[in-house]
Amino acid sequence: SRGFGFVSFARHEDAAAALEDEQFFAGRPVDLKPAVNKNTLDKYPELAGQRKFAPPLGHSDGATLVKLFVGGLPKSVTAEILQSHFGAYGEVHAAVVM
Repeated sequence: SRGFGFVSFARHEDAAAALEDEQFFAGRPVDLKPAVNKNTLDKYPELAGQRKFAPPLGHSDGATLVKLFVGGLPKSVTAEILQSHFGAYGEVHAAVVM
């Protein structure tokens, strides 16, 4: 594990709810923020470093905004653990640990 991962939610509201709470894995806080791909960031630089979940922007790559970046994960965290943890907030489409 490289210590980070991504979680994709089915609904914007569920991702927003996850962002409202401080998240912990193995007793350590993790860095949770919206995942924004480089193409979207080039078009919408105001999203850089944003910690709150923006409402859907109404553009074609808005779907990427239900994906969250999870940084600072302990090496023991697997995709299954990530999916189970964030499943408490709603339907998780995918969870990946890098």
